[in-house]
Amino acid sequence: QNEENEDGFIDLDDFVEEGLKDDSNESSGAVGSSSEVVKMRTYDLSITYDKWYQTPRVWLFGYDEEQQPLNGDQVMEDIMQDYANKTVTIEPHPHLAGGVSYASIH
Repeated sequence: QNEENEDGFIDLDDFVEEGLKDDSNESSGAVGSSSEVVKMRTYDLSITYDKWYQTPRVWLFGYDEEQQPLNGDQVMEDIMQDYANKTVTIEPHPHLAGGVSYASIH
């Protein structure tokens, strides 16, 4: 099996030579079986430059596990409470039409 080097890490060459396969965790053999898939929320990210504050701003638009858009309250569930409604606010994106709200990190 893989041997650790003096730093306690597995040598990448040994790992690659073994074909990146760990037989101890093999499933039933079905590729993409639903028991292996972990559904999670995903986010689109965009970055703009705020001329007024002369700083970059990060914008997030979230999707739920079924790829449906998240509302502002659902997005805030994924934000640490120390930052929600302080450093992260829900606002319309300055360059995208349609009045869709994004989480703005500023």
